[in-house]
Amino acid sequence: MFGAITGDVIGSVYEHRNVKHKAFPLFDAASRFTDDTVLTLAVAQALLEGEAPGAAMRALHARYPEAGFGPTFRAWIEGGDEASPPKSASNGAAMRISPVAWACDTLDAVCAAAERITVVTHDHPEAVKGAQATAAAVFLARRGAGKAAIRAQIEARFGYDLSVPLDALRPGYAFDLSCAGAVPPAIAQAVWARLDAPLAALARRFCAAYAVPLTASAPSAPA
Repeated sequence: MFGAITGDVIGSVYEHRNVKHKAFPLFDAASRFTDDTVLTLAVAQALLEGEAPGAAMRALHARYPEAGFGPTFRAWIEGGDEASPPKSASNGAAMRISPVAWACDTLDAVCAAAERITVVTHDHPEAVKGAQATAAAVFLARRGAGKAAIRAQIEARFGYDLSVPLDALRPGYAFDLSCAGAVPPAIAQAVWARLDAPLAALARRFCAAYAVPLTASAPSAPA
């Protein structure tokens, strides 16, 4: 989960002021972890300990209530254990889902787990699809799939268009809170970045500066 958390911290200061170049500082004084990190940890905790996802999310929210949770999630928290799942289609569903890719052994299992976790707070088809696609892309990448294979499987299974390269995405892209608007370009960027030398250099710069291995393994959740 180091990559997911690091990405959250690095991106925390750019969420509403998009940077469309690669020469940006990785961290500054305002960088911090957000609700996306907290809920990523909650998802991992639920998977590793066999805990109900909603209970894990509530427990971690109680520890970090000021992490930047949105109004829909806060309303769900305030509704207590009997609160109905919000019909949210926001991209928060995808932000937290990466641990699923490490806890499952097949793509079908990844998608099933992503749906089970997502509907707790994002009971909307687009949110489920966005979470499943994100987890599936991570799963395929960690299993060694190449750019073409990841792109083909995500496009075929979820109907997303990942054909637009980074340089074509950047000029017109703006902040989008929805899964439908945010997840396809995010996965496309990750896929295209595998062939993008400057982005690879940026990754190496981060890893060298913070002694992070470029590849890492993680244990699976217990059955």
